[in-house]
Amino acid sequence: MERRDGTQIKFENQSKYDNFVQKLKSQLISFSNQACEENNVAIDSSDSKEVEAILMEVFMKYTLEFMRENMLVGGQKIQPSAEFSANGSKSQNNPDSTQYHLQLTQSKSGKRKVDKEPLTKPCDTSLNERVIRQQYALYDAAVGNTRKRKDLPVHIKQQVEQATKQAGESLERDVESIEEIEKERLSRAEEDPRQRYKVLNADLPNVERVQKNYRETNKIVSNLMESFPLMIENATRSIDLHKEIADVLYPSTQ
Repeated sequence: MERRDGTQIKFENQSKYDNFVQKLKSQLISFSNQACEENNVAIDSSDSKEVEAILMEVFMKYTLEFMRENMLVGGQKIQPSAEFSANGSKSQNNPDSTQYHLQLTQSKSGKRKVDKEPLTKPCDTSLNERVIRQQYALYDAAVGNTRKRKDLPVHIKQQVEQATKQAGESLERDVESIEEIEKERLSRAEEDPRQRYKVLNADLPNVERVQKNYRETNKIVSNLMESFPLMIENATRSIDLHKEIADVLYPSTQ
């Protein structure tokens, strides 16, 4: 039916080429039916027909179109047929594809040479630069606000110091209250000897609990105070890093 010569597939006439295409379609339909059976899809169902249509469309649009460039019928390049155009082949999506193939054939014979169109448009670097600068302007504004709030760690420190002071005052009041209770207890024991045994053996205030709370609070506050230098150092380094980035990437802010 066909004869292969190097990379070219040659057909004696159009009828043999059409027969070749029809056999490829039959093989594709058989493959589609086999795939549907393996996946429990009923043959001739809507799903089966949809799968077959998709496979056929891909085959007609891409596979056969690429093969066409390496096939000859009666020694001539194969032109897109009406059947291919009806199936939305590459020639339909690109009306100039047939003319381009003709021009490419002519260039190979030395009669005419056509440069290929670029596949992608050149990158608009000026637009990209403007977008980057606009985005960085917003970023730099945020950095500026952060720089203005450079005293933020001090503000946090003041809040913690205030909370520490309040906690310390509360603990001191508890200690003073315990001292007053103990002083009153001893005073009553001195004034009324009859109550001495009862007073001295009464339940004492929970001094250990107050002392434990005081020690734990002091430990927490101490840890917080020790962490402040590192917090301030990290905040300063972050702000300086923002400034270095602004100097390099956005010199117009200087």
